[in-house]
Amino acid sequence: MAAPPTQPLQIRVDTSTSEPCVQLGGSLTIEDVDPLLKGLMASLPGLTDLEAVDLDLSLLQKVDGAGVAALLDSIAKWDTSGISVRFRGVDASLQRVLNLYSDRLAGKGSPRPAQPEGVFHRIGLFAVQSMTGIRDAFDFLGHCAVALPGILTHPRTFPWRDLPLLLQRVGGGGLGIVALTNLLIGMIVAFVGVLQLQRFGAQHFVTDMIAIGHIRELGPLITAIIISGRTGAGFAAELGTMKVSEEVDALRSMGFDPFRWLVLPRLTTLLIALPLLTLVGDYVGILGGMIASLPMLDMNMDAYLEATARAITMKQFLLGWIKTIPFAVAIALLSCAQGLATSGGAEAVGERTTRAVVLSIFAVILLDSMHAMVYAMLQI
Repeated sequence: MAAPPTQPLQIRVDTSTSEPCVQLGGSLTIEDVDPLLKGLMASLPGLTDLEAVDLDLSLLQKVDGAGVAALLDSIAKWDTSGISVRFRGVDASLQRVLNLYSDRLAGKGSPRPAQPEGVFHRIGLFAVQSMTGIRDAFDFLGHCAVALPGILTHPRTFPWRDLPLLLQRVGGGGLGIVALTNLLIGMIVAFVGVLQLQRFGAQHFVTDMIAIGHIRELGPLITAIIISGRTGAGFAAELGTMKVSEEVDALRSMGFDPFRWLVLPRLTTLLIALPLLTLVGDYVGILGGMIASLPMLDMNMDAYLEATARAITMKQFLLGWIKTIPFAVAIALLSCAQGLATSGGAEAVGERTTRAVVLSIFAVILLDSMHAMVYAMLQI
């Protein structure tokens, strides 16, 4: 015998008895969501004076997840109105669907509100995240170490044609901001130095202070920080966008190593560009110091340049210039690592880019302080 046809959704509200009841019958599927919501909300004004209502589901013939989800959403609105709902006529199959969408209907009660995270929880979470970050860092360094010998043994697998474009972007594009920043820093140091040393009658030492201070410390540091914010952010955003758009996965699928094709060219570019930019920043910084200090000193340009040439020795120059190598390595690796670690969408790219800039600047300052401590210990 054929099964009787499924009836459309029917909603009947009975408030004449001592136990008011809302009875659902027929079909409760995705096609019935709109009439269900309208019918239940229409019956709500007549139930506002009641504290509890029975919901009879014994006459339902067909149910799916969308219908149950809409029903539970309406019941949640009843709960906010102070009306508690008791279920009746729920068979085993319907109970399984209800359990799937609400633990409360399975007799487990309302879900417990999320407990605030305690101090120990945050400490543990920070420890886990730190260990994960350390593991990812070693994994990234390991991939770079594996890719480097491949370039030496198979130089044709390295994208040499990308280096001129990268050098133009990093070196040529950053030349203006590096020069302007170092010029202003040199002028600031000159203004402060002259005003302070004049108190002791030692203003003729301003040339030594500007030359040695900029060549040995300020020039490499300021240039590296500018490159961290400009080039490091660019590397992280570029690789992050490639990662979320699955271009990195496409490279792997074609047999190209992303570390050899994406990371090592950028590392090579910074190893070439940052020392050259530092040279420009050193000379421009000394020029800025001369422009600011000459009007304040009883000294002509020839005397200033002669005093500067005496102060700058090959030792002082190398002590500052050699720091650009670890600076370049730190900026390139941190920026590329953050870019390749991106997952998600545009928000993740922005977050990783910001993290790359912060980590790069911190690494540059940390490396500079380590060099300063080593130089002080060696008395050089």
